[in-house]
Amino acid sequence: MHQRWSALPLVIAAIVAGLVFTVAEPAQAVGTTIVVTSTADSGAGSLRDAITTAQATSDDDTITFDPSVFTPGSLHTITLASQLPSISKPLTIIGPGQNTLAISGDDTTRILYVDQGTNATPGVSVRISDLTLTRGRSGANGGAMYLQRAQVTLTRVTVSMSQATMGGGAYVHSTGLTVIDSIFQDDTATNVGGAIRSDYAQLGEPNAFVDVRNSVIQRNTAANGGGGIYGARRVLISNSLITQNATTSPSGTGGGIWLGYSFQHQITGTTITGNSASSGGGLVAGGAGWYKGQLTMNDDTVTSNTATSGDGSGGIWIGSSILKLMNSRVSNGAQGNCLPRWATISGTIWYSNIVDTSGSTVSDGSCSQLDRAVLVMSWTSSSGVGATSRVQAITDPPFAVGDKVFMCGPNSCNTTNTR
Repeated sequence: MHQRWSALPLVIAAIVAGLVFTVAEPAQAVGTTIVVTSTADSGAGSLRDAITTAQATSDDDTITFDPSVFTPGSLHTITLASQLPSISKPLTIIGPGQNTLAISGDDTTRILYVDQGTNATPGVSVRISDLTLTRGRSGANGGAMYLQRAQVTLTRVTVSMSQATMGGGAYVHSTGLTVIDSIFQDDTATNVGGAIRSDYAQLGEPNAFVDVRNSVIQRNTAANGGGGIYGARRVLISNSLITQNATTSPSGTGGGIWLGYSFQHQITGTTITGNSASSGGGLVAGGAGWYKGQLTMNDDTVTSNTATSGDGSGGIWIGSSILKLMNSRVSNGAQGNCLPRWATISGTIWYSNIVDTSGSTVSDGSCSQLDRAVLVMSWTSSSGVGATSRVQAITDPPFAVGDKVFMCGPNSCNTTNTR
């Protein structure tokens, strides 16, 4: 049987002690604590039963694990025959420790599915801590976790040996995912996002992002992009290690990290090392045509990453994006450190620029600031009728995200050049 404890005495005690709490989220009814007392997949006292019980109300319940069953010093595994019940309400799951509890999909099923079911609000808050999710598998997206239209926080969680088409560890759709003191390792995607795949946000859901803090992303693989992380929404990474991730197809890009579209990404205090891909062994920072992405790096180390294509992008490959590389150390051997790309493709201008290298040390100088760029007010493909381009000179980048831009040399602009 589950033990169900009311949280009311704790609230009363806090009031008596004179403590005042400020909650940023909308008011939510304080729920109860449900204790898991069994390692069985189903039945009374199981985790499956606990989630089902919690889902019966809209209260913010908490699930914990009986320490007399989940004893420290031993690894206790809950092996699932099918995905756990969908979570569509505020919920906290507090495990006994990453080395004490493993929830396994047994290489046959996804483990967790979170979906609020509407894009009208930032989404329900789901907090998971102190456990391991392992061997999740999906023939679609999200091997261990599919997270949709929610705000999810993982703290001291290990996600390992899970596989899916996209997001071997976690598929993040219209969701804010915060990862703290956690590990994603040995996860696989047959398309993109070996560990984490952040997908496009739905209209009305501005709170979609991935925020990785003090965590390790290691030994993950994806066929086509983002061996570690594939970010199609805003990505923030701080004080973390991105290592030994890879893309496996001949055209795979972003061995460690793939960042794209018109978002302002940020990487701080992070080491990106030992990753590999066809291009952008360490990372890819890309926009979408003339809609600029922007990546700001500060106090990072990008070293010993490799690109198998030999195009000079062992470290950082910049495509239709703006890079600020500050107080960082970049050294990636024969494959080079930075490759900014500029081209005209199907009438769309792809432009990249490095706008700040303050305080950075680059072994081959390839991350030096580019000479000049222009803001394109209008553009017609050279293959179209009456081909024209009207430009306004800009001598002091950066540009705002969303500006239409085209890179020129120090003395002239050549709109037919490609690189």
